[in-house]
Amino acid sequence: APECSIAEIGQVVLEQARKLTKSEHGYVNETDPENGDQVSLTLTEMFGKECSMSVPNQARFPKGSDGIYPGLWGHSLNTGKSFFTNHPERHPAFKGLPNGHVSLERFLSVPVLFGDELVGQIALANPERDYDEKDLELIEKLAGYYGLGLQRKRTMEAQNILISAINNASEGFVITDSSGKTKFANPAFCSMTGYSNEELSGHYALFLESQCNDEATLADITLAIKSGLAWAGTLSCSRKDGNYYIGDVSLIPVRSDRGDIANIVSIVRDISQEVRLQEQLAQSQKMEAIGTLAGGIAHDFNNIIFAIIGYAELAKDMSSETDPVQTYLRHILESGDRAANMIRQILTFSHQSNPEKTALNITPIIKEGLKFLRGAIPSSVEIIHDIRQDLPNINADPTQVYQILMNLCTNAAYSMKTSGGTLSVTLSAVELGQDFTDLHGPLAPGKYVRLTVSDTGAGISPKIISRIFEPYFTTKSVGEGTGLGLSVLHGIVKSYGGTVTVYSELGQGATFNVFFPTVGVEPPHVEEAD
Repeated sequence: APECSIAEIGQVVLEQARKLTKSEHGYVNETDPENGDQVSLTLTEMFGKECSMSVPNQARFPKGSDGIYPGLWGHSLNTGKSFFTNHPERHPAFKGLPNGHVSLERFLSVPVLFGDELVGQIALANPERDYDEKDLELIEKLAGYYGLGLQRKRTMEAQNILISAINNASEGFVITDSSGKTKFANPAFCSMTGYSNEELSGHYALFLESQCNDEATLADITLAIKSGLAWAGTLSCSRKDGNYYIGDVSLIPVRSDRGDIANIVSIVRDISQEVRLQEQLAQSQKMEAIGTLAGGIAHDFNNIIFAIIGYAELAKDMSSETDPVQTYLRHILESGDRAANMIRQILTFSHQSNPEKTALNITPIIKEGLKFLRGAIPSSVEIIHDIRQDLPNINADPTQVYQILMNLCTNAAYSMKTSGGTLSVTLSAVELGQDFTDLHGPLAPGKYVRLTVSDTGAGISPKIISRIFEPYFTTKSVGEGTGLGLSVLHGIVKSYGGTVTVYSELGQGATFNVFFPTVGVEPPHVEEAD
């Protein structure tokens, strides 16, 4: 059966009190914990029409301006002691009655206490006979039961408020036993992990089970909890789908009445996106600093190369064709040309070059590039592609677009040179929302052409994936790469107002997405970006 409300309890208490004492009138109050007002849960028809009440059978009795309860009704509340009088008008606390109040012939009042806290009042009036000590004793016992009921209801209300707050919180709340096994998880934590409360129950908290957390951190947590201390820090937390998220975790031990650790309350906040944004900002600032440094060095180096090439040309013109020095001069000029080309790439990376950009449809460029690519990569690598025809224009340099495609595809083929695999190239129109651009910015929401190059090679280690766009960083063997390809590609795409993203897992290949901002007429078919 559903539990009674406090008002219903008050009604039962008043009925029993009147029956035990044969009283005609009476009321049962609850103390308002905020201001100490006595709020009647129920009362008999003690007031006439002159006494108005906003709620039938309910009234509010406040303290006076001096901070004490006025009149006869407040005497027991002020003293904290029960009393009765069979001659109310002779009692020192009697201050008269309000207009419309029934005649007060006899009066009994018992303060309801829980410990030292005043939580209510039971008052009775006008029995068929005089009140005596037995009446007072009976009502005091009844007040004790009523006080327990009030306190229980208040505790339940506080618990309900707390439970509601926890269930509606955006942070994850987990309660475990002292060994770390889950007893309760709120909806936010279930949403973070993908597990239901029932699935989590009885299992160790998932942020402690994660294989990504080092032993030293877990040892610190164990030591803190055993010492009865709170612990706060960042942990890798498991999801049901096998992935992980970064959690800002606070662990708070809760002691039992005996003083031992009974439970652990954990508060978990998913900060994965914040961490990614911080890493992206740090990477962006690092790339900007490197680009500035590289651009300055490239300009100075360009002047030196210009002088080397110039003097080599002069020496070549001043010597005969049969002079042996001509061979050395040709090698100097060839090396000079390669150095000049490298400088142009560095200037592109640092955004200090000015390529010829024009509005163009890159579909023919990508298709032509794929035809050439087939003869440039091992036959053990299969090429599949999905190139949309109805794409909008982008503002770019055709040669640079070709360079981007070749760089991504040759890198992908290199990762599969030993065991072969599949190289996938997709060209499509997408629309990027605010969430995506905030994560991969600085980037404006809107329509983009997306070039996707995926492979089934060895993948990229998480330890180096944040460095792959740095100039001169390469995992290739000596003589197989300069480390400028991806950094130049990154610089080109950034200069177009686009971005490059990469996703990879070891043994699962890698996927590069290049986003080019569109110009001109919108495409008839636009996909949502993943």
